[in-house]
Amino acid sequence: TGGNYEGFQLPVLYSKQASKLTKEQGWAIYAEFLDAETYLFLAELVTRLGYAVPKKALAYLPEEWMAEFNKLTKPIKPDHRRLIELMQDPIFSQSAMGRALLENINNMPEEPQIKVGDIPLKVTKFSDLITPYLQSKNEAKKERSQRLKACEKVIEFCGDLPLKGYTQLHAYDLANAMHGPNIDVALSC
Repeated sequence: TGGNYEGFQLPVLYSKQASKLTKEQGWAIYAEFLDAETYLFLAELVTRLGYAVPKKALAYLPEEWMAEFNKLTKPIKPDHRRLIELMQDPIFSQSAMGRALLENINNMPEEPQIKVGDIPLKVTKFSDLITPYLQSKNEAKKERSQRLKACEKVIEFCGDLPLKGYTQLHAYDLANAMHGPNIDVALSC
């Protein structure tokens, strides 16, 4: 992400001139980069993009990270002492960054760096997999049609359930139904 401040010159940061910047010129250029090297940085990036980290995902974080993670889920408290010190620096206070900070001092974010929420996971049902399954097969139309009929029979006899919802009883009921008198021989194979 980058700031949108007067004097923002991102290309200068990558040029040979960047190493020759004076302190005053440096404050006129503001850029913010985020490398998601750990799960904590990734969680912060997810929040910055407007989303939340699923609560269920926290179970996969190492215990030693949870203390730091919990700190980042608390509302931000601006360091007013540090802001006052910065504004007393004549170079910083006259820079584009200093002016932007002063103009927005009452609008500083207080939201936590990481948001956590109850995010329902998409449940995959049997019917969601029929089309990708059929597309994965490279066969004649007749075989494809028979596979589609078989999939439709599974839904008819067992229901269109989430994949984890099927039990051994469903398989038994399906096997009994497939051996019934009204089933096409091609489907029962």
